[in-house]
Amino acid sequence: MDGAPGVGVALDAVYGQTEPDFRWVTEHRWQDGGPDPLDEVLVYTRTEPVPHWHYVAVGLTSTAVGPPDARHVLDDPEDGRGWTFELTARLARADGPEHEHPPVFMVNLLQNLTRYVVESFTPFGPGHTMDLYGPIQQDSVTPVGQVLFMEDPELGRGPRGDTRDAGADAIDFLQVVGLTADEAAAKKTWTDTGFAALYEQYHPLLVTRLDRDSILTDPRALAAVEAGRAADGSSLGGLVVEQLTVTRAGRLARLRRRAPLTVTLGASVVDTLRVALPLRIGAGDDFSLESEHARVTFSPEAHGDPHEHEPGHWVIGLTLRQAEAVATQLLPRAGSYRSAELPAVDFLVERTTVRDHDDTPLRTIG
Repeated sequence: MDGAPGVGVALDAVYGQTEPDFRWVTEHRWQDGGPDPLDEVLVYTRTEPVPHWHYVAVGLTSTAVGPPDARHVLDDPEDGRGWTFELTARLARADGPEHEHPPVFMVNLLQNLTRYVVESFTPFGPGHTMDLYGPIQQDSVTPVGQVLFMEDPELGRGPRGDTRDAGADAIDFLQVVGLTADEAAAKKTWTDTGFAALYEQYHPLLVTRLDRDSILTDPRALAAVEAGRAADGSSLGGLVVEQLTVTRAGRLARLRRRAPLTVTLGASVVDTLRVALPLRIGAGDDFSLESEHARVTFSPEAHGDPHEHEPGHWVIGLTLRQAEAVATQLLPRAGSYRSAELPAVDFLVERTTVRDHDDTPLRTIG
C-alpha cells in the first residue's frame, strides 16, 4: 500500500487483515508527472450500521507538494514526506445486482478534492465546507451539492494509542460528507461537532445519501439547530475569500460624505456573513474575512472606529445592534451598501464568477 505507514496501521485497526473489496490504482502517479495526485482509492463493502461503501483515498501522505507548514508538522521540507491527512467517504449502498459495484463518481470527487489541495497548497480540516456548485453526482437530481469535512468516525485522527507512533506516522482521516444547501448553512451557524452529531442521528457514521431530503425538513432537527446555536454560538470564525479589498477614503471623498472605509467583497460570501456576523459578535467573538492581500476582522467593540491594526489588516469594531443592522442591510447582489448604524463603513458587493478547476466559468452570483 502507498502512503505513509500510518495509513495501514489505521486500516488494520478497523478492518484487520480484511482486504478492500475494490481498488482503483493510478497508473501514472503524480510524483512521476501524472495528472492524478491519489495513488489509489480503496473501497470496503459495509453492512453495519447501514449498508454503505467506505472509500479510503491514499496519496496525500506521500505527495510532497506545498509549503512545509501545510504538510506534516515533523517534515523536513527536503525529505519527500507528504501531507498530514487522507480523505475518506461513505456512500449509502442500495440492494440489487445493479448496485454490486461502488459508484465511480465518488472516486472522481476524492481525486478532484485532492488535486485542489496539492495545487492550491490549501489543506482541509475538520469543519471545513465546500460548495460544489452542482449535484455531488453530475447529471443527477440529488439535492446534495455541498460537502463537509469531519473526522472519519472509525479511522479518526492520529495518534491511536499504543499501536502507532505519535510522531511522524500520525495521520488524520477526514471524511467527505455530502450536504444539502440548507444543511451547510445550518452548520455554519452552529458548531462543527454539534451539527455533525445531529446529522449522525439521521445518517449513522456520517454516511452520504443522495436519495434524500434535507434533515431540516424534520421540525425536530430544525429545533435542535436553533437551540444549539443559541446555546453554543457559531464556530465559524471567518472565511478565506478571493474577493476582498479595503480602501480608505481621501479627504475630498470624505467631504463628499463617503464613508472613511470601503470594504469590497464578493456576492458569494454575503449570505454567510449575514448569518454568522450577529452570532459571533453577540457571543463576544471576532469574525474575519481574509484574502491574499487583505484581512478584515469584525470585533465586538463598542464605539470602536475602524483602524488598520497592521498593514493590510483592518479591524472594525461593532456592537450586536450594529452587526444585526449590517446583516439586514447587505444583499448578495452587486451594489453599494451602508447601514445607518455603522456609517463609518461602506460595503461594495461585486459579482462573483464561479469557475471550475480549468478556469471555465460555471455561474455568476450577484
